Amino acid sequence: MRDRRALPSLDPAQRLGETSTATIGRTFHWAARVLAIPVPHLYVTDVAGRGIAAVPAREPSVTLGSSAVSGRSAKDLAFLAGRQLTYYRPEYQVLLFYRTPEEMTALLLAAAQVAIPDAAVAPVDNPAARTLRASLARHFDQRAHRDSLTALQQAMRDLGARGGEAALGAWMCSVELTAGRAGLVLAGDLATATALVRSEPGEGSIVHVEAKRGDLIAFCASRAHAVVRQQVTVTAPESLRPRAPSSSAHAVP
Repeated sequence: MRDRRALPSLDPAQRLGETSTATIGRTFHWAARVLAIPVPHLYVTDVAGRGIAAVPAREPSVTLGSSAVSGRSAKDLAFLAGRQLTYYRPEYQVLLFYRTPEEMTALLLAAAQVAIPDAAVAPVDNPAARTLRASLARHFDQRAHRDSLTALQQAMRDLGARGGEAALGAWMCSVELTAGRAGLVLAGDLATATALVRSEPGEGSIVHVEAKRGDLIAFCASRAHAVVRQQVTVTAPESLRPRAPSSSAHAVP
């Protein structure tokens, strides 16, 4: 997208900085500190259509639609922020841009071809994989990314040693459920988490809504959840309360 100059344009005036008093911004910064995840750039805009969405920009970025910045309780925002930020862990970021098992399969085939071309099965029947292979090959040909190529080659050898079964669909499901659990831990309220999951449209998700609700209920009843919640309530940094705005200050979202 960068090569084609197709990256979306985001208005710097709509970006929420660290000192913003907007509740959604403060919630994201607090959640990021709790989860030890860098905060992506936050933009209050309806480009996302609704809710919260990742944007394929030059820097990690999230757009916050009107439904995410108005009429939400603190628990709602904590769940939404925790769930979104989970995808910014290094091992999960690929799912921000490759959202379906088919897209992930094409990426894996392309990566295998680039890493170990003699051992990998050529993706002759997968046009998406062929396109990705050419892009990845150009990327790894750059001197700055040689270490990354070495790491990719080792990962592919490890995969081969396990029999070559990647179970991409199962892994993608596990990440989605993990994101929901992170949101529940931060929200601290099962009713809030399950209500939000139930009210959301199903597109873009590979886990059925009832499966997500069931996982949240089971996790909430587990000892693991109790231990993590205790750690969060004892050690989590507090969200700084902003100073009261002056009479001349502009209203914030």
